[in-house]
Amino acid sequence: MQELCRLLLHCALRRQATDIHLEQKDNQLEIWLRTPNGLEKLEQDLFPTDFLEYLKFISGMDLCSPYKPQSGEFSMPLESTALSCRFSMMMTEQVRTGVIRLLHSSNHFQLADLSSSTTAIERLREFTSIEHGLVISCGPTGSGKSTTVHALLNEILHENNRKIVTLEDPIEIQEPDMIQIQVSEARGITYETGIEELMRHDPDILFFGECRSSYSARMALRASLTGHYVLTTLHSGSGVECLHRLLDLGIDRDELRVVLKGIFVCRLVNAGDHKEALYEIWNEKEIQALFQNELEASPGLSFTACGQEIGLAGY
Repeated sequence: MQELCRLLLHCALRRQATDIHLEQKDNQLEIWLRTPNGLEKLEQDLFPTDFLEYLKFISGMDLCSPYKPQSGEFSMPLESTALSCRFSMMMTEQVRTGVIRLLHSSNHFQLADLSSSTTAIERLREFTSIEHGLVISCGPTGSGKSTTVHALLNEILHENNRKIVTLEDPIEIQEPDMIQIQVSEARGITYETGIEELMRHDPDILFFGECRSSYSARMALRASLTGHYVLTTLHSGSGVECLHRLLDLGIDRDELRVVLKGIFVCRLVNAGDHKEALYEIWNEKEIQALFQNELEASPGLSFTACGQEIGLAGY
């Protein structure tokens, strides 16, 4: 099974896949790879249905709870390096499905590495000089949200001596100069409890890997209001959708208007032999104009887009 796993990971890396989807129906295991061209089915007859049990075992999951949705991690040696992976699995009466996320934890990027567009770099670099407030990185899964945030954090560390603490699930990029906390329900570290505890450790900058609930959204807002610089990610397709989502999570509109300093949205595109990201970037001035447009309109969320789509960022 180990050799089969290594073979599958090699195949995924060759096709520049970010995720491997596995689905068992009856006695067949179907495999898809999420590549720059979308989901591609892997035609194969090598992998037995027991392969899912092997993945559960090496990921440290509870094998005695088949119907409980679970997530875990494993590392597989490939040539001269070890590839870290996140495995999530769930099961119903009809299907068993799992997803392997490939964590390229050795990939470190500086802002200058992200784009050939000087305008994009300059607008992103504006977010490194913020003293306090909230900046949100948006986009779908695998679009470069966390990669861009880590590049911003590295730029801040290079320019300033500031204490950076992160709370992530999983930790996708290892940063030796930051304090990184892994979310682990087994150890009692969730986004909710972790955010509250990190506030007590006197950080200058906080990065929450994902704003996924009303509680975590409110805590991010609270940290911003108390003088911290907070970065987080949100699954939304545009700056307008980001504001809709935050308000849907119960964030106070007036408080959000005070603390929200920036939004950038990442979209990956296929550029021949590599992937690149198109950025939609909103600075504080554009966000204030967005709120003003909404306030002048009729009741409801009739936002008018005023962000800028600029730059191709290479990954």
